[in-house]
Parts: sequence; C-alpha cells; structure tokens
Amino acid sequence: MGKYNLKFIKELTSDNESEIQEFLLIFCRDVLEAINRIKAGFDQNNLDEMKFYAHKMKTSLKYLDLQEELMSVIDIEKTTDFSNYSDLQNKVDFVYTSLQEVIKELKINELKMEIVQE
Repeated sequence: MGKYNLKFIKELTSDNESEIQEFLLIFCRDVLEAINRIKAGFDQNNLDEMKFYAHKMKTSLKYLDLQEELMSVIDIEKTTDFSNYSDLQNKVDFVYTSLQEVIKELKINELKMEIVQE
C-alpha cells in the first residue's frame, strides 16, 4: 500500500530531473484535489462526482505504479449505487488515506519539501 515507483516516470522523461519534479508537483496537486473531491462526493452521496475524480486520476496512479490504489479507484469509478455502502466507504477511506501518505512521501523524499504538521 502506498509504495510508489518512479521507474516509468524516469523512462518517460529520459531521467530529466526537472521534468520529473514538475510531474510530481502536478501529481501531488491534482491527486490531492481528486481524493478530497471523492471523499466529499461520498459524504454527499454524489456518485457522479466520485466517478469523475476517480477516472481523472487513474493515469497518474499508473505512472507511479500504485496498483492497490488504482484497483480501488477503478472500483469506485465502476460503482453504480450505494447499495454496498461499507465496501465503498472502505475503498474511499483506503484511497484517501493511502494517497495522502504517498503525497507526503513524495513531498519529503522526492520534492525535498518540508511538511508542516497541523
């Protein structure tokens, strides 16, 4: 859970450090927005919002080889109703928590940013 791999990004950018950094900054920004919107969509019973943002981040998750998160996001995107509420809630919670941790790790380890504890 949450262990990213930069191999594909390095290949894609020919190991260009500034392009890798740019991708990771965009990843952190866009995925953070997406997981917040998915969680809000779940809290508001807004399946369309959840599915839209789940779809939007699939490619980014593939690029960082985040397979468990990707599978959960695909399941969220395929959801047609709230009939299996607890399973959906578990997937939303897993994606939210795991990707927050990935973003934190990327900021610290790859982007060399300081994280302010709230």
